[in-house]
Amino acid sequence: MELEKRVQESTDRCVYEEEETQVKDGTFRHNNDSRGARLDQVQKKESIINKSLDKLKETSTDVLQGTQLLAVDVAAATDLLRRGLIGDELAEKEKQALRRTLTDLASVVPIGFLMLLPVTAVGHAAMLAAIQRYVPSLIPSTYGRDRLDLLRKVEKVKEMEEGSLNETSEE
Repeated sequence: MELEKRVQESTDRCVYEEEETQVKDGTFRHNNDSRGARLDQVQKKESIINKSLDKLKETSTDVLQGTQLLAVDVAAATDLLRRGLIGDELAEKEKQALRRTLTDLASVVPIGFLMLLPVTAVGHAAMLAAIQRYVPSLIPSTYGRDRLDLLRKVEKVKEMEEGSLNETSEE
């Protein structure tokens, strides 16, 4: 980032010096073009910043919702585990949910450890990309695209139901 700033400042100085030279020579051809180029550069920077902010918001939302899903799964698994320990027979689907949650909890530990390592943001992104590509089962299922999309659909349905209930109560 610092390197990009320095390069940009150097480029701006060169353009500014070129404009001064042109003014001294009495030629104004590049003056408007360079301002247009600067405007394009500013717009590109703003676009990149907006895209980065959007990506950051999206990722933050995914992490928050994945953590909430994990908490819900842990609560349900605790209940299932308690039932199993007191002697109740668990259905196959309940056993699978318990296994999935225990696997997710076991995979949170190494991922959390890797994210706490003192590495740059690029290093963290590279680690996550490598994990997603070579060991995708290490990422907890609650942070997976399928479960997050399902959660978002359920939330939309709840919002629609609340909206229709509010409309009927107002009438």
